[in-house]
Amino acid sequence: MKIFLQLLCTIICINSFGQTKPPKIWSVDDFIKIGYTKGISKLESLNFDFINLVYIDSTLAKKIVDIEFKSTFYEKHSDSVGIYWYNRPKNTEEIASKFNDKYAAAKLFSYYKSLPKFIKSDTIYGVYNNLDSFLSILLYYNPKGLKEKLKKDFYEWQKISKKAPIKKYLNQKEMRAMNFMESLKLKKSDLYPDCNYLVFQLANAIKLLHEPGFDNRLIAQLKKKQTYPYIDAYQFPISKNHEFVNFQNNVIKIKLGKRYPNIATLVKDSKGFEKILLQGIENCCAVRVYQIIYDKNNKAYVETSRNNGSDGYRICLTGNYLTIEELWQIME
Repeated sequence: MKIFLQLLCTIICINSFGQTKPPKIWSVDDFIKIGYTKGISKLESLNFDFINLVYIDSTLAKKIVDIEFKSTFYEKHSDSVGIYWYNRPKNTEEIASKFNDKYAAAKLFSYYKSLPKFIKSDTIYGVYNNLDSFLSILLYYNPKGLKEKLKKDFYEWQKISKKAPIKKYLNQKEMRAMNFMESLKLKKSDLYPDCNYLVFQLANAIKLLHEPGFDNRLIAQLKKKQTYPYIDAYQFPISKNHEFVNFQNNVIKIKLGKRYPNIATLVKDSKGFEKILLQGIENCCAVRVYQIIYDKNNKAYVETSRNNGSDGYRICLTGNYLTIEELWQIME
């Protein structure tokens, strides 16, 4: 019975593959070239997550960081004339968080030091909407001058907060009364950072650097000034909780029935590759390969989708053997 179910699963999967569009297949060089010539926004328009390249080859991290920092981070607000977004370097943040990359961390510190302080601005700085998670990355690496910079910022924001209007947040009733599209529209309060909250977040970060005077007593005093509605449940994201990518989980090695000269030839043999991949995937029913990115070193990133989620894998071709490593899994 078990063998019958496994066979049935394989038949369903193969039929599913045959009934769907072929996967998007790219080379790493394609994406690096696009990134350098057209910028990271072009890659994002292709529905591609740049971090996938680092899964294939971690030495590409520096190139990805440099490509991201070639951008200005500015973009016009979608529905408000004269208003701009200043985006976060999200790819660099992810590289620093997942790959223990000091170059990425140094670029993040430089980015942070470039941010202006203000009561009101025509530009919305995304990092100020979630400052503590950004600071938690910096705290992990603790670059030279970090404590001094955070202390300086603490006192500057504290001074600004005395002149700034109190940040007002929508209450539950007001939020429920808005539909989704209304919630996305620019509000006047979006142009005002929550200065008191930024001071509070900075104090929590400096406390973790063991600076005298930045203790629980100060945190309690600052907490009383907060209008952020979820302040009672607040916890600073501790930097030591970063978990770097582990390529040793769920590793499967498969002997191939025929020899492929390189991984490009393998992944472009759609029917053959799909059958091989199914041998190394659990819960394979209704799985389809969504995206493949390969390099010259016979490695590739493979993303699959299924009826109840999606998965990411790194594969490596060595002679007649294919190694499949599960990177992540999303259940829906």
